[in-house]
Amino acid sequence: MILTGQQLVEQGIILNGVDFKVDDGELPSYGVDGCGYTLCACVAWDYQKWVLEIGGTIEFQSLEMVDIPTDCVGICYLKTTYGRQGIISTLSGVLDPGFQGPVTIRLYNSSNYPVTLYSAGGFVMVMVQQLTERATGYSGRWM
Repeated sequence: MILTGQQLVEQGIILNGVDFKVDDGELPSYGVDGCGYTLCACVAWDYQKWVLEIGGTIEFQSLEMVDIPTDCVGICYLKTTYGRQGIISTLSGVLDPGFQGPVTIRLYNSSNYPVTLYSAGGFVMVMVQQLTERATGYSGRWM
């Protein structure tokens, strides 16, 4: 079963996030989505604009903290807003059961032109799926 974005906030899987969808029609939306939650950059409230040059990379952490229960797994997807512009995310895509903390996001510009990124918008959607049983909790170095 995939948890809704609202369940992720209500159950404390997404911490210090918003319990609604933020969409001003210009910046990529973030917050609660029907089947997940879209994370912002850690500097979102300071509103920054970055230009990612051709072949350039940028790495940052999510503003929101996640706390994946040991009976769940998180799966991360780059927002199509950026994918359509040639941005590739090099995150692993999986948040292991028991993972706690911000999500590290690394982006690469594979297009033929510079791409503008806005810290106040969303970058990665997290979908959380419940497992059939509890797993051993993550205790790696990236926690």
